Amino acid sequence: MKSLSISIIASVAFGLAAATSANAFMAFTSSKELNLRAGPGEEFAIIGVMERDVRVNMTGCVDDYTWCLVTVDGLVGWAFARSIVLDTEEGIIHVYEAAEKDMIPIVGADGVLIIKE
Repeated sequence: MKSLSISIIASVAFGLAAATSANAFMAFTSSKELNLRAGPGEEFAIIGVMERDVRVNMTGCVDDYTWCLVTVDGLVGWAFARSIVLDTEEGIIHVYEAAEKDMIPIVGADGVLIIKE
């Protein structure tokens, strides 16, 4: 049973990493220290801490744009959206500005992209 649990966890982690790298766009951290969490919320474990101006690949955000799924140095996790800026053709913009322009994909809490109809 233990090896089955490890296999399932590894499969989920691999799936998140594959989805993240395939659909990601460039972003940067904008706060002095930003926690990378295991899920979209403060109740989830901290799995890393990022300094200001760290480059991350962002896959998308939950539907209220409060948390975004990012990859940094191969580590996949969730970051508080107000502490991320995007590098776009229009210049550097905050996540909430990009959300208003419908530029950011929606990602479920499980890391799966949600297709808008």
